[in-house]
Amino acid sequence: MLVMTSFLPKPGEPEPLLLSPWIYSHQFMFLKTNPTGGPWSTEYEKEILGPVGLGTLCIKDPPEIQHEQLDLTCPSKQPEWSPAEAYPSLLKRNSSFLSSRNISYGSCSCDSGAQLCSSYPDVPVNLPVASHDTMFNVSDRNLNRWIVNSFRQYAGKLELEPLDIYHRTTGSMIGGIELGVRLALRSNAFSISGNGESRNVPPTDTSNNSSAISPIGNITEKLPNETISNSVKSPVETGSNMTRTSPVDTIPYDPGTAQNSVSNGSSSPPLDVVNDNVKVWFNNKAWISSISFMNAINNVILRASLPANVSREDYGIVAINHPMNLTAKQMALETLKKAGTSILVAVTVLFAMSFVPASFLVFLIEEKVSNSKHLQLVSGVNKLVYWLQVYSWDFMCYMFASTLVVFIFLAFNEEAYISPQNLPGLVALLLCYGCAVIPLMYPCSFIFSVPSTAFVVLGCFNLFVGLITTLTVTVLDALMDDTLESVNEYLKVIFLVFPHFCLGEGLMKLANTYWTSTFANSYGTNLTSVNIWSWRMIGKNLTCMIVHGVLYFSINLSIEYKIYSKLFAGVKPVPPPVTSEEDDVKKEKMRVEGEDGALNDVVVIKRLVKVYANSKGVKPAVNQISFGVGQGECFGLLGLNGAGKTTTFKMLTGAIKPSSGNAFVMNHSILSEMDVVRSYIGYCPQFDALNDRLTPREHLEFYSRVRNIPNVLLNSLVRESLNRFALVHYSDREVRTLSGGNKRKLSTAIALLGNPPLIFLDEPTSGMDPGARRFLWTCIQQAVNDGRCVILTSHNMEECEALCTKLTIMVNGQFTCLGSATHLKSKYGQGYSVKVRCVEGRRSLTEDYLAQHLPMADLVESHATQLHYRITGQVTDLASLFRTLETAKTVAGLVVDYSLSQTSLEDVFLKFANAQVDEIKKPKPLMSYMRSFMFCSCSSCCYSNQTRIETTPATVEV
Repeated sequence: MLVMTSFLPKPGEPEPLLLSPWIYSHQFMFLKTNPTGGPWSTEYEKEILGPVGLGTLCIKDPPEIQHEQLDLTCPSKQPEWSPAEAYPSLLKRNSSFLSSRNISYGSCSCDSGAQLCSSYPDVPVNLPVASHDTMFNVSDRNLNRWIVNSFRQYAGKLELEPLDIYHRTTGSMIGGIELGVRLALRSNAFSISGNGESRNVPPTDTSNNSSAISPIGNITEKLPNETISNSVKSPVETGSNMTRTSPVDTIPYDPGTAQNSVSNGSSSPPLDVVNDNVKVWFNNKAWISSISFMNAINNVILRASLPANVSREDYGIVAINHPMNLTAKQMALETLKKAGTSILVAVTVLFAMSFVPASFLVFLIEEKVSNSKHLQLVSGVNKLVYWLQVYSWDFMCYMFASTLVVFIFLAFNEEAYISPQNLPGLVALLLCYGCAVIPLMYPCSFIFSVPSTAFVVLGCFNLFVGLITTLTVTVLDALMDDTLESVNEYLKVIFLVFPHFCLGEGLMKLANTYWTSTFANSYGTNLTSVNIWSWRMIGKNLTCMIVHGVLYFSINLSIEYKIYSKLFAGVKPVPPPVTSEEDDVKKEKMRVEGEDGALNDVVVIKRLVKVYANSKGVKPAVNQISFGVGQGECFGLLGLNGAGKTTTFKMLTGAIKPSSGNAFVMNHSILSEMDVVRSYIGYCPQFDALNDRLTPREHLEFYSRVRNIPNVLLNSLVRESLNRFALVHYSDREVRTLSGGNKRKLSTAIALLGNPPLIFLDEPTSGMDPGARRFLWTCIQQAVNDGRCVILTSHNMEECEALCTKLTIMVNGQFTCLGSATHLKSKYGQGYSVKVRCVEGRRSLTEDYLAQHLPMADLVESHATQLHYRITGQVTDLASLFRTLETAKTVAGLVVDYSLSQTSLEDVFLKFANAQVDEIKKPKPLMSYMRSFMFCSCSSCCYSNQTRIETTPATVEV
């Protein structure tokens, strides 16, 4: 865009223009001498074909403007001819030439409805002229017909730049000269006098009504636009559109001697008032061709009138067009036109600065979706500090982009913005726009969950708002309509709520101020210097953008601190009552809710509730759970997906706020002292909250600094963590290249970094191979042995039995049982499990034998030779049970081998998990609703003949 605007002309008075035929470069022209011409026609012919020729191209010491605008000089090598042939009669020369070749005129016909003329078989004779242009001698031809027939042949492109004189291949027919034109007068007779003598001129024949200057390419029976240039002054009828000039006032009409100031005296030929006239032909597509050829022939008339002893190269008439100064209204209009081009620059800047701030949201949303931001907050980063460092870094990146914009303006010399007066204003506008628009993007990070979608939507939003508001005001300003002026003023005030408009309007104001001052100075008008910092100029825009920055950043912090939920919180829904609780759950609740029961516990949770409400009512994700965990204990949360395990972790780490209840970590409440609570917490989220572009070493160094580990201990602590979790070989590789197991190791290492007293592990071994899982169990067990409190969730019953000193099974957001793994199996287990592999072909005999000797055993499953029995109830005599199975193997020969085991923790888990209802639907982000709406709208047509998809009503977090 700046490249295009750089070609626009600069403001100011129009430059003087030299009126010369060679302003269109070298060209084709023609010369015709009529046989009726007098002696002066012969003189004019000699001058045209002489060393100086037409115009002033070949005179000595031409004016400076001719050098500047023509960039042409008279060729040093003049056309060569012998003195005897220098000035022959053109008519005689062409007559003998044509008669020798039997050339006939072309014919014209109107049979087809339009005039069609055949071309002449030969090109007219070329005459040598001083400027080396191509001049045709058409004295022997019907000039009107020749122009019609050959016009398109010589109607080349009009070149405004000079061409190479000797290598020109194309040209244009700009004009021509006709000598010896008979003057057509409408009066019967008139009297002329000169040199003291008077005589009467008889009436002339008016049938040959030709003009002294006629347009080429507009030939009709009666040629329009006629202007007569005569060598004498004659009274003519008013309104005949004739202009008459006399190059030398003292030239006599009868043979005699003319006295002129340039010589002592010279003999001049007699002047035929009627027949010694000149007609100038011009191409009306070349705007100044008429006056240019008039000036060229006037130079010929001047030099033909000079005495023979005077050098023709010393005399010439230079015609220059000096445009009139613009009026005040015209100057205002030109200023408006030039300032209007500034809207292109403003649009370009708005376009660039619309996508730069939108790009800052990509990384923020990636951090939010991956839980990296939450992990940083849990590790001890203050929310205010987090957003201040984000804003600082984004503003530095924006400054780099703004610097490029200024450099581009400097490179293209956009004086409207880089002038000494306006450059500080441009910089201030860009800085304040960054201060305002960057915080405007931040609240949207809480809405979007797909970075690319956020970038496109917000980039288009910025561009749309900036263009619509700026163009609306600009168009209304350009209309200058009194009825719309009040509307325009209101819009200018309303649009100030958008930083994009403040930037666009500020740029327009700078441009208008510059161009107004420039035009005024170029026309000699001195205007009072305008203060660009005033409120009427960009001061208002800068102030509004600063206010925008503070306002939008405050809105973002209020969302981060959930102030809006406190101000607009309604009546909290009452969760449903807790269903029947087991004795162990009741005892734990009584213990933690007592005065002195849980004073030494690291974490104490009291009636913690999280409720989600939807159109069908209230459903609790977590329903009044209470428990406590002390030092050196590992507490396990078991449950199906949607049971409330991760929601409990999110409430304890501050990701979401509880609907009711409270929790205490080291005697600090999560409701009022979350920043202090997070300093005691190490957290391993369910999904790896890692930055793919960092290495394990960089992750550990970063979180070590976040946890305020001294620099003297940082390197040794990082090395110890890498060795402890077997990550030394991968320490300098980007995280995205690591396997899933190594990523889980790194996440656990971050959680254990700095020895926090409380560690939350959300499914720490998910996706790991058995060897890595066992290795991680060892690391967790070592942390428990070191006296740290560990709370973990898992779907692996073996893992819970190996690590947890106490565990619970969550169903529908509440505890159904609580205790050690052995206690739960013994209390809620269903006796023993017997698995028998019988001899092939004797399966029915084995079933009959065991049914007779073990009547309390129920056959649960059978497959080929495999039989699975379950013994319910209390078994007091295990010895008799073993004797029966051993007899069936050794004596009866029915059993190949057998196994007897207590009911597993998995069996207990499945017993309670069967009561789990459908997963509670959490609130979805705004963009998820939009995608669901579009999908449902389309699927209503595309899947009308298929099974209808049932959707769960949307829920709202309380």
